[in-house]
Amino acid sequence: VRFVDKATHKVLSEYGNLELQMLAVLAQEGRIWKSSVLDSIFSQQPLEQDKVSEFLTQEGPALLEMRIRHLVKGKQIDQATKLAKVCAEHPEIGRKSIFKQIYLTCLCTASSSDVLMEEISAVDCKDALEMICNLESDGEESLALILCTAFLTRQLQQGDVYCAWELTLFWSKLQQRVESSTQTFLECCQQFSMLSKTVYHIFFLIKVIQSEV
Repeated sequence: VRFVDKATHKVLSEYGNLELQMLAVLAQEGRIWKSSVLDSIFSQQPLEQDKVSEFLTQEGPALLEMRIRHLVKGKQIDQATKLAKVCAEHPEIGRKSIFKQIYLTCLCTASSSDVLMEEISAVDCKDALEMICNLESDGEESLALILCTAFLTRQLQQGDVYCAWELTLFWSKLQQRVESSTQTFLECCQQFSMLSKTVYHIFFLIKVIQSEV
């Protein structure tokens, strides 16, 4: 393999940043996206799990996250979704919650509501709140609203009050920022109330209406 210049390679090696070292090598070789494993992931061909696991482990979380964010920035949402999903489901790489967050965010962007509701079914609400907060902090309020709405809808449909107040409060704040129409806000609250299966959820909705309207 033809490496980058020796000085750069030496610095990267000394500081132990293997992901940046690999990225530098791949960039020099023009092989950043040339991978049979990536091709299989993007084309949804049958995946050899051993090869996929080897590829993901070799790249590491930092480089994989950089890849996915690059795809998202380039509006290649379909490819970003597929790669993020594979990363999120990997037993080691998936321990980093950012991959699940990016995967769900990609589903929000692609308006895949049915798939989104299916995928969030097993996500803990505390993890969901962290994802929503991260999106809000990154200035992605519209995506944060979509994700928050999906999780709140799930809680209402299941009659689950776990983190329901926090989700309701987050949703109300985001809804008012993204679309400040009082009429729209009240209509959404009415739709949520029709999904509610406990008086607690109704009470939470009344509280945010009193606070926001």
